Amino acid sequence: MTQQPLITALTALPAAPECGENLDLLFTLTNTTDALIDVTKMTFTLQVGMFPSDLATGFDGVELIAPTGWQLHQNGGTFTVTPSASNTGAVGAAGLEFQILNIMVNDAPGQTSVTMVAAHKPITHPNQPPDTAPCENTATLNKILPPLSLTDVYADPLPALYDGSTTIYWTGSSGAVIALDANGVTITHVKNDPSSPLPSAGSYALDEVTQPTIVTVTATASATAATAAELQKQITVPIAPPTATLTATVTPNANALPSATLNWTTTSANAATLTSTPPASTQTVSVGSSGMALPITGPTSFALTATNPVSATAASATQAVTPPSFTWVPAADGPVPLTEQVRLLETHAGLLLVTVGTDDVTAGSMWTSTDGLSWDQITTPPAFDYQLPVYTAVNAGTTYLSVAPKGSAPSMIYSSTDLQTWTALPQASFFVAFAPPAITFDDTGTAWAFAPFSEQMMWSSTDLMQTWTQVPQPNLPMGIGTCLIFTAGKLWSLGRITFGDPVLDLYSSTDGVTWDSHPPPTGVTGNASLHATVFNSEICFFVTQRHNPDPLPMAMWRIDASGTWTQDPAIPGQTMLDPTGYGLSMAQCNTALFTAGNGVTAPKQGIWAKNA
Repeated sequence: MTQQPLITALTALPAAPECGENLDLLFTLTNTTDALIDVTKMTFTLQVGMFPSDLATGFDGVELIAPTGWQLHQNGGTFTVTPSASNTGAVGAAGLEFQILNIMVNDAPGQTSVTMVAAHKPITHPNQPPDTAPCENTATLNKILPPLSLTDVYADPLPALYDGSTTIYWTGSSGAVIALDANGVTITHVKNDPSSPLPSAGSYALDEVTQPTIVTVTATASATAATAAELQKQITVPIAPPTATLTATVTPNANALPSATLNWTTTSANAATLTSTPPASTQTVSVGSSGMALPITGPTSFALTATNPVSATAASATQAVTPPSFTWVPAADGPVPLTEQVRLLETHAGLLLVTVGTDDVTAGSMWTSTDGLSWDQITTPPAFDYQLPVYTAVNAGTTYLSVAPKGSAPSMIYSSTDLQTWTALPQASFFVAFAPPAITFDDTGTAWAFAPFSEQMMWSSTDLMQTWTQVPQPNLPMGIGTCLIFTAGKLWSLGRITFGDPVLDLYSSTDGVTWDSHPPPTGVTGNASLHATVFNSEICFFVTQRHNPDPLPMAMWRIDASGTWTQDPAIPGQTMLDPTGYGLSMAQCNTALFTAGNGVTAPKQGIWAKNA
C-alpha cells in the first residue's frame, strides 16, 4: 500500500473536552515524501449547533494562529488555509501547524467529528500517473460533562424592597439540572415558558416579594455526567426596611393663602401617612413618589411616615415651613351657613367658632380648628342655647367659656381641657342674665371678670374661677359689655360702654382697681367690637358702623402698650355694616390673625386671615 504524501492530524487540548469549557485545537500537515509538495488550500470543518453531534454553538471570538506565509480564515464552522501571495505553498519535511484557540464547547455531551482536507498541485511518482487527489482525514472528539459544580449563587438586590423583586443568580456546571425552592414553591422552568427548563447558569426574578424568603438552589448532575451528584446552596432574602424622604417649599399667593408644596418618596413601603401640625391631622398618602400642595396660615410641621408589615421600625421624614407675610385673604369657607351669626374666639388648642341661633328656637353650635382651615364640630355644654356676646379665656391648657343662655337664666362659665367635655363652674352673684362676664387671666394665673350692669364691675379669682372676690370700686363707667384682655402687664377694657358718642372706650389697669383712660383715635365714630385680641403685642379690633347708613371700610385698628393707635389699610371691596352692634370678632392662632364673616357682617362669608 502506497503511503499518502500528505497526512493531516488533530490534537485536542484537553483530549476529552468538557461541555461549557474552552477547547484548543492543533492541526498538523505532514509531508511524507522527500520532495516539496505545493499545497493550494486546506479546510477544517467543525460542527456548529447545540446538539451532541455539534462541537460549539458558534465560533465568534476564537483565536486563529497560522505560520508565516499562510492565511487562516473563518466562515461559520469552516476554517480555510491558503498560502499568501508571496508563498508558493510548498510544504517540505517540516510540515505545517495551525491552531484554533478558545472554542467554547456546547452543553450537549456526545461525539462530534472534525473534517480536515488538504488540496495540492499534482504530485509525480516514478512509473505512476500524477497524484491529484486531496488528502482527507476525519477526527472524532468525545465531549463529556464536567464534574457537577454550583457557584456564584446570590440575590440582587439584597435585601429586597417590600412588594418589589429580586433576582436569583447561579452558575452551575454545564449540563446541570437546576431547580429553585422559594419558601416552599418549586421553580424548574424559565418564567412564563414551561417548556424551557432553567439553564445550568442563569437567573430568575422573584416578583412581589412581601416576606423574608429562603431560596434553595439545587444543581443535579445529568445522567450522562461522569459522576452523578447533587449540590445545594441556600440564600436568605430579607425585606428592606422602609425609607422616606420629604421636601417642602412655600409658594406665596397675592390673593390667597400661601401654600406648602410637598414632595415625597418612599421605598419598601406599602402604607404611608402625612401628618401636619397644626392642624393635628393625619391623612393616608400614596407610596412611591408623589406630592401635593396644602395652604398654610402659620409655621407648620409635616411628617411623612412609611411602613410595611414586615419591618418593625417605620421610616419617617419631617419638614417645617413658615409662610411669608400676607394681608387679609380668604382662608376657608367656614363650617356654618351665611345666615348664622358667629363669633371667633381663642382656645388653648386653636380657634373656637360659636354660632348663635337667630331666633328663639334655633340652638347654637360650636366648632374648633387648629389652623383656621379645617373645622370640627364639637359637643356644646349641656343645655347650651346661648346668645351674644360669648367670651373665652385660656390658662394652662384649659379653655374657659363665658356664655349667657337665652331667656332669663343667669350666665354660666364652663371649663374644658379637650373642648369636648365641659364642666360647669360655680355661679357667682354677678352672673346676670343676657350679658355674660368678660373673662381673662393675667400672667400669675389670676382670673379677672368684668360684670356688666353691676355697680361692682370687676372681680378676681385665684382658684381657677371656683370662687370670686370683689375688686374695690374701679373707676370704670358702668355699661352693657366690654372685652377684657391682659397684655403687657396690664388689664385692658375695650368696648362699647354706652350708646352715645364717643363710643370707643379703652382703659388699662395694673391692679383692676385704678384704670387709665386711653382716648380713641381722631375720627373714630363707630362702635368698637366686643371681641378683640392681642396680635404682635398689639390689641387688635374692628370698629363697626351701627347707626350710619354708609358702611365703614373694613380696616382693623391696633393699639400698642404705649397707647399708640394705628389703622391698617382698608381691604378693597370689603365694608362693615353691623346691625347687631357686636362687630366682627377676631382671634390669633399659630402666628396668624383670623376673623369670621357671616350674612349680617362683611366680609359676607367664611374665614379670613392675615399674619402681617
